[in-house]
Amino acid sequence: MKRIFIYGIGGAGRSVLRLIYDINQYKKEWEVIGFVCNSSEMSGKKIDGYSVYKFDEISKNENIFGICGMMDCEIKKDIVNSQIKKNKHVIPTLIHPTVTIKSDCKLGKGVIIFQRAAFGYNTKVGENVWIDAHVLIGHDVIVGSYTSIMPSSTIGGDCKIGRSCLNGSGTTIHTGITIGKNSLVGIGTTIIKNISENTSIINFPRNV
Repeated sequence: MKRIFIYGIGGAGRSVLRLIYDINQYKKEWEVIGFVCNSSEMSGKKIDGYSVYKFDEISKNENIFGICGMMDCEIKKDIVNSQIKKNKHVIPTLIHPTVTIKSDCKLGKGVIIFQRAAFGYNTKVGENVWIDAHVLIGHDVIVGSYTSIMPSSTIGGDCKIGRSCLNGSGTTIHTGITIGKNSLVGIGTTIIKNISENTSIINFPRNV
């Protein structure tokens, strides 16, 4: 079995733990070593039966896997680059057994995909992307690295989602839309026109 650290002790990290449980029920693959965070108060304690380690307690090891259990794009990027890569951990891709994905889809390392997500053909997903439960992604979609897509979102075909974007739960992105990097689409928002970089659309409904 492959040994893995989960970086992050919040709800997202614990959700990753349960994703690993589901993967192991389908095929015994992962042995969780514990959680990693930078909290002195939590160091040495246990969450869901697993020990919590501080960043400086983790040594370099090319035979260990590390996954970032964070949804915030910038925090995720920082942890991946300043901790997981620094420790030379292998960054896996975790996919729930119920996910529907075409054979020509390309997924970067560190992608996390939860239950019942579905992908059209020829989709391309960058590194360290969070795709939550029941997300629908159409054909020929491109999703940039470090982006997080929350539950029950729908992204139409031929869309381009930039790096480090956050799509809230229940968002709908119309076919052919481009969302610039570092942008936020709020919960339940429908987008029918392109969004520039560094833009937040938080009203519902909001057509821009």
